[in-house]
Amino acid sequence: MTKQILLVAMLLIFMESALAEKGSAFRLHLNGEPRTLDPTKMRGSLSSYFFGNIMRGLFRLSSDGKLRPEGARSCKWKSTVKLICHLNSKARWNDGSPVVAQDYVRAFRYFVSPQARSLRFQLLAPLKNARKVFSAKVAPEKLGVAALQQHLLSFEFEKPFPEFTYTLTNTLLVPLKSLVFTKGKMKTNGPYQISSWEKGRKIQLTENPFYFQGPSKQPPVEIFFIKRDSTALSLYQKGTLSFLRRLPIAMLQKYKGKPDYYTRSLARFDYLGFAGKMQDQKLRQALSLSLDYDQLQKLFHSEGRFGCPSLPLSYTDREVCIPYYVNKARKIFSELPPEIQKKKYTLYMSHFGGDSHRQLAQWLQFQWKKNLGVHIEIQQIEQKHFLKKLRTSPPDLFRKGVGLLRPTCLAALETFSERSSENYIRWKDKKYEDLLKTIEKTNSEKKRKALCRKAVERLLKAFSLIPTGRMYFSFLASPQFKGWEINELNHLDLAFLQRSSPPKKP
Repeated sequence: MTKQILLVAMLLIFMESALAEKGSAFRLHLNGEPRTLDPTKMRGSLSSYFFGNIMRGLFRLSSDGKLRPEGARSCKWKSTVKLICHLNSKARWNDGSPVVAQDYVRAFRYFVSPQARSLRFQLLAPLKNARKVFSAKVAPEKLGVAALQQHLLSFEFEKPFPEFTYTLTNTLLVPLKSLVFTKGKMKTNGPYQISSWEKGRKIQLTENPFYFQGPSKQPPVEIFFIKRDSTALSLYQKGTLSFLRRLPIAMLQKYKGKPDYYTRSLARFDYLGFAGKMQDQKLRQALSLSLDYDQLQKLFHSEGRFGCPSLPLSYTDREVCIPYYVNKARKIFSELPPEIQKKKYTLYMSHFGGDSHRQLAQWLQFQWKKNLGVHIEIQQIEQKHFLKKLRTSPPDLFRKGVGLLRPTCLAALETFSERSSENYIRWKDKKYEDLLKTIEKTNSEKKRKALCRKAVERLLKAFSLIPTGRMYFSFLASPQFKGWEINELNHLDLAFLQRSSPPKKP
């Protein structure tokens, strides 16, 4: 028996034992263990499934796509560059003390400070002096956020940014009672609080008695750290997990139509990026046109077509996609210099993508070998190493997931702005930048949709990336629980979690 099988077997035994001890807990899993409680260091599922349920900001995005007040009672624009928020006086920390405007000021100043080196600085970049604070040119006190009264908060901006209220739904933009992020000492204000943390195994959450929304006597929550999707599925099938965060593609047809199967359209912009040795546009064009996208859609039982934007259809006036045109691709490829035709390329991806991304990479590898004779190697590496490689020396090919910071088209398009730290394809285009500026100023929803589509068209015509199609997130949830929500940004909200049936006896 290999070491990996032994570890999985031990995890199964441990979790089944835990299930026998406490049958009432809502159990889910993460791909990895959080390394910190500092919101400036978090991203992905750690923030949206765990952190977002122990910490709450001014607004949340509901499952129907609407802004819902949380820490704020209301926010109103006093001018095009000034927003005033009245806080909810019922909001409390888990020690019973009130959440006040100064707690948001403290958090946001820290968020943009050079000391924090936030992974998501761009969330607050539109605030007045934010970039100057981040580059240590001015003190954090100069940031455009202020506590006018105990429950009155103001924001000032460098220029009009009407989408900021949507930004405030991000699970990382939360108040901080102090800058202490130590387990057991950090004060939380969400529906749940941390009761225990077993390193390498799980986090246990219990209801925050001072949370002002949701039902009383909420069930406890347990979050396990499980890397492999197949292991998580096995634990769900045994009844050990209550919530399977990601259903493997191979299992979709088996579970579709069952009462515990759910699917959710996501607002994302995932893509296959070209960089490294892929500088020749003709090479990128040949690779892009040589993929049988319809075949891939059938193989993966996908709702969205690879080669089309991952954006929800509601974000643009019409969908634009890369076509499958294999004969043209072969002609373009045959005209390339021999040294380019004979090169070997490497496709990198993160382990976070799980088994489905590996299967996609193998399909791409086969298609390019069959249709163009191009040899592609696959490298699936740890997330932190993958992100470091993207930042320092982007590889020839890479599969990148882009979760949006707010539910708008502009949030997706900004990923490829010249100013974006996540523009890993090194995209530079003045007309594209002009389109982004126009979208920022446009209030008409119809015009914004048309502009969004035009910006996507410019990206696709350059063949610098291949979008992976509209994303539909499939997951399983035990009928024993109700009241949870998943929104289009893939945030799990447990504020109204309840049992729908009595816990099973051990």
